[in-house]
Amino acid sequence: MAQGMKHADLKLCVKAVSDTAEDGTFEGLAAAYGNVDLGGDLIEQGAFEKSLKDRADKIPILWQHNSHDPIGIGKLRDSYEGLLIAGELVLESPSARTAYALLKKKAITGLSIGYEVLRDEVHNGVRVLKELKLWEVSLVTFPMNPAALISAVKSTAEFERADVARIDAMFTAARKEMWRK
Repeated sequence: MAQGMKHADLKLCVKAVSDTAEDGTFEGLAAAYGNVDLGGDLIEQGAFEKSLKDRADKIPILWQHNSHDPIGIGKLRDSYEGLLIAGELVLESPSARTAYALLKKKAITGLSIGYEVLRDEVHNGVRVLKELKLWEVSLVTFPMNPAALISAVKSTAEFERADVARIDAMFTAARKEMWRK
């Protein structure tokens, strides 16, 4: 090596980058607060509080409300807008693979919930749902609440591409720093 030449030893290990690698994850609003759905119901903020504690914030995901066809598991979080879900489909299930393919193409964009009403009131013809026992969240073609929608569908390849881009940027910065010294 020439005297005065600088070098950097950088190790990089990329296990796989594939445009076909998929993990079946998605995010969305499973139930919206404060708006009247197509059935004339309005979910009040806090209606899921007890149910979320009882379920440890996880819920089965069904395909089109079919209890004989579970396709994944969701992690729930309450927010000002409503009940948020981060779902993971079990891609070993044929229905989950179908659902995921339809999600990626935006043929399916809706979410819906299966629940039991524990406490409600009627005000001016609108049923206000005050406390609900949540049973499931479903991927559906037509949601009862038009605001209950998928907001993001992800694949492992997207995450891997982002990681490779981040690593490339890190190496570029390291090379620039090395030549500045």
